[in-house]
Amino acid sequence: MNGGSISSIDGDVYETPSPSLVARIVDSHGLDMACERWCWLGERTLSSLAQQGRAQAGRVPPPRAGGRSMSCSEAEAAVAIEAAVAIEAGYALGSAQRGIRAAGISVGSQGLYSRRGLTPPTISSTERGVATALGARARRGDAEAAAAWQARLDFERAVGSVVRRALALVPEQPVIGRYALPPSDAALAEASGTRTWPPSPSSSPTSPRWSLNRPSLSPSPPSPSPNRNLPWRPARCPAAVLCPRTT
Repeated sequence: MNGGSISSIDGDVYETPSPSLVARIVDSHGLDMACERWCWLGERTLSSLAQQGRAQAGRVPPPRAGGRSMSCSEAEAAVAIEAAVAIEAGYALGSAQRGIRAAGISVGSQGLYSRRGLTPPTISSTERGVATALGARARRGDAEAAAAWQARLDFERAVGSVVRRALALVPEQPVIGRYALPPSDAALAEASGTRTWPPSPSSSPTSPRWSLNRPSLSPSPPSPSPNRNLPWRPARCPAAVLCPRTT
């Protein structure tokens, strides 16, 4: 190649995957696995390709009952709730990407957390290596690895379900920082069907337990606002959360 820039060389060497393929990988193995497979593309680009793939396959949210479209306020509230689930599940699971999978959405973790002034939780390099190896074995057809990976995904979704029900018990939420979770009491146990926290996959991959003594899942950063108990407010730009632009 004569006079070609580095970016043009990369474009010649690395082919952009089809949206349908990216959607299948993200939905079956998670965004982390897609980032590993297409390492020259960013999270936002892969998330956008996955959304395009789902749309091409007709896997889009069904219309509401009666044919009524969701209003802007309803859409913003739905986005805010899913973002809250992703963030708190991420802290519970110790991984921003696992939290995003637990919420059932495909977004870039950095933007999701930075909007609330938070640092995304990350797993250790050792844990990442274990997860990567497990996913690779599952893709090669290893039945045991595939079952283990599916159990991992099931557990993440169960954690997301518990966090979603717990957040519903707190009508007022701070506008920045960590979300407020309810105290561990009979009401929480009845709503979530859990007893101990943090959840442990060794106890049951589909039934996380809630703690009776949970001051905080992790330290919360100080809020610049003197009043932390502000009403729940959806994100100002929900489209930027669920539909990040490609770069």
